[in-house]
Amino acid sequence: MNRVVISRNLQWHKYLMLVLIIIIVLVFTKALLSPDTDPNFIYAVPIFPIICLYFAYQSHQSKRVSFDDQFMLITLRDNEETIPLKDVLKITLTMTSINDRNMWKITYLDRESQTKSVQILPKWEDGIFESFQAMVKTQNPKVTIKHTANSWSNN
Repeated sequence: MNRVVISRNLQWHKYLMLVLIIIIVLVFTKALLSPDTDPNFIYAVPIFPIICLYFAYQSHQSKRVSFDDQFMLITLRDNEETIPLKDVLKITLTMTSINDRNMWKITYLDRESQTKSVQILPKWEDGIFESFQAMVKTQNPKVTIKHTANSWSNN
């Protein structure tokens, strides 16, 4: 089986940053053309896009999760972590949602047998996420797959 990506790309911030930068450029241009603009304002306005770009860069560090017959692969830029599907412990629905789609938390054991987790907004097209759940269930019959989320449970 080829590698299949199960996580969505959450890079919506690119468009938000573009809108914010356009607004700041317009405000900055208007301030430069106005004779009674405070000089401190002119120095402060360019700092805001720099701060926004920093936060955009930080939020761009999202992980991509994919799987094949034997492994779940978590990719962050050039680093790839390979987790055997038998080491996936839990697949849990979270209470977080984006555009009426729920985030899921996948808990697994890493190479040092430390418990780690990754949250994803899964792709539902073509039953990709269901295929992932079934593949994990095949490799690890003891996996917990929880399709409900509540605020009173720690699991």
